[in-house]
Amino acid sequence: MKDNTGLACFGLAVLAVVSVVVSALMNGWVLSILWGWFVSPLFGLPPLSIAAAIGFALVVGMLTKQETQSETKDKELSSLIAALIVRVVFAPLFTLFIGWVVKSFI
Repeated sequence: MKDNTGLACFGLAVLAVVSVVVSALMNGWVLSILWGWFVSPLFGLPPLSIAAAIGFALVVGMLTKQETQSETKDKELSSLIAALIVRVVFAPLFTLFIGWVVKSFI
């Protein structure tokens, strides 16, 4: 029986890199839309491109240091991956949905 520890570690590293890229793109896309809906009309600022929104989100994230502590020792890999997908994909989409609902009242 072969030891697949190296392959598993490589797979997790690829998953981490892909999740960071997808997270940055999703958050930048959502921020650019929300900026166009709320900030641009209210303050007369130009719209943000997705690249500018990603940069802006990185700066704000760096200044606010948004860290969460969670126990991951006892969780299975499948539940950790599911939580990652929810955090990376569905959380920004839910934020966009809430913004869309609020926009309908303006």
